[in-house]
Amino acid sequence: EYYYEFQARFNYHMGNLDKTIEYAQKSIDMCTTWGITTNMSSVYIKTISELSLKKITYKEVYDFCKQLFDQYLYKLGRSACVNFAEICINSGNMIEGQELYDLGMSFKAKIDTILLQSKYKYVDALLSSGEKRINKLNDLLSKYSNIEDKKIKCKTFYTIANYYFERDNYIDALRYYIFALDYLKKMAYNVPAEKKQEYLSFHDRSE
Repeated sequence: EYYYEFQARFNYHMGNLDKTIEYAQKSIDMCTTWGITTNMSSVYIKTISELSLKKITYKEVYDFCKQLFDQYLYKLGRSACVNFAEICINSGNMIEGQELYDLGMSFKAKIDTILLQSKYKYVDALLSSGEKRINKLNDLLSKYSNIEDKKIKCKTFYTIANYYFERDNYIDALRYYIFALDYLKKMAYNVPAEKKQEYLSFHDRSE
């Protein structure tokens, strides 16, 4: 069960979403065969992959999040909501992203960590536009300067850089692109050389 879950997670981070779904399903099937409680972490990694590939409906995603909270899996539920929300927003589905964000925030009193706070701050910024978005992203960088999650920092710098680039402010855009690139290099440091391109291409990290 856990072997397949770890294989699914590895393939997800490498961007092999079809393989992720395959391994996650094996983990889920093993739970059924053994008559044990379904590994909801495997269901999550399968669901986020299906959402990324547009193989699942929004209702199924939303209902899955509610199911996690119904089972008192608050940390996984809040993580799922914010990660699903980001995918929806990046796909242009702002209403769905807002709904998932709101659902996750409604359980903030149950569990809240520094990492969850930073993720929700980032998605909250994505739900805004223009200067309001940039102000929220700069606030995120200021309040969570010591956070160890390189991905959050990389995405934050990259989003700010895009804002300046779109407004022909190439000097500030370049500065923030360099910051983002620095964290991208750190993220890819331990990835085998033959896998680096594949890794960087996932979620548009090659841009």
